[in-house]
Amino acid sequence: MIRLALVALLVVAAPSLSAQERTVADQSGAPIQISQYVADYGAPRGREPAIAHGAEYQNKSGKAIAAVQIGFVSIDAFGTVMAHETATVIASLRDGQTGQAATEMRPPDAAGYMSGFVYVRKARSADGTVWEADYDAVAAQLRQPAPEANAALLRD
Repeated sequence: MIRLALVALLVVAAPSLSAQERTVADQSGAPIQISQYVADYGAPRGREPAIAHGAEYQNKSGKAIAAVQIGFVSIDAFGTVMAHETATVIASLRDGQTGQAATEMRPPDAAGYMSGFVYVRKARSADGTVWEADYDAVAAQLRQPAPEANAALLRD
């Protein structure tokens, strides 16, 4: 909750261009479901401009989760992927429990930010089982705002 609040503070504390689109990938069958997503460009006082992304997610697996990896993508006004980062959270998450992940990106042309995209990249169960996203399916959704996106981008 603190990290998501920090992302919200970054977004509110500075003049910004609001993202015209924030997309959560549809990943039915994933053990983790993203329930909230915020993303925006801003420049908090005394810090360089950044694109802040934050997500709240819920364990829907029916078992305990030990680690979650969330992928965040920043897209510019021309539909080009500017940056892709993952946030890994290692924490025990019981079924139904929520968690949060956040990141800041500083691509060279951050001021051109227009849209954000988020997806569940991986989840590790307490028993050691690892679930991984279907990158081809996620890339197909990412191509809506970023036509040249591909699965290789998401795997890296």
